[in-house]
Amino acid sequence: MTVYELDRPEILARKEGLLGDAVRPTCRRVGVPVDLATADWGEALADAGFRAADGPTCWLVEGLNQYLPETDVLALLDRISALSAPGSRLLTDFVARAFLTAPEAHPLLRLMEGWGAPWHYGTDDPEALLAERGWRAEVRSVAEVGAAMGRPLPGGRELSGWLVEAVR
Repeated sequence: MTVYELDRPEILARKEGLLGDAVRPTCRRVGVPVDLATADWGEALADAGFRAADGPTCWLVEGLNQYLPETDVLALLDRISALSAPGSRLLTDFVARAFLTAPEAHPLLRLMEGWGAPWHYGTDDPEALLAERGWRAEVRSVAEVGAAMGRPLPGGRELSGWLVEAVR
C-alpha cells in the first residue's frame, strides 16, 4: 500500500523534522508538497506516482474543509471525485453551516480568526453535496458520535458538524 500525504511544503517539512526516524511507516509513504486550495495537486499527485486507474483509493480529508472558502471546497471535492475509481472511499468532516452563524460560536470563531485560521465553510447537507459528485455517503453528526461515547456536546446536533464516510 502507498500513502500519499498532500500538504503545504512547510507542513510536510515540519512533520519530517519532528518525526525524524522515530516513526517508521509500515507502508510506502510519499509526501506531496502542494497547497490543496491553490495548486493543481492532481498533477503533483500523478508526478509522485499516483494512478487512479490502479483501482479504488481511500481519501482522508480531515480538519480542512472549514478553513477553505466554498469554491475551494467544491474544487477539492471535484478533484477527488475525478481521481476516484469505483469503489473508492472518502472519509471527511464538515462543520455545520448553522454553527458558523450561531451566537454561541462567535467566541471560538473570533479566536480562530485571531490565530490566522478563520473558518469559512460549513454545510448542513453533506450527503447531497457528495451525491452531486457521485458518492453515496453515510453521515453522522459529531454530537451523535460524542453522545454515543458519553461525551455530549453543547448546542446539540444542529451546531456540531458531520463525520462522513462515502463510497464512489
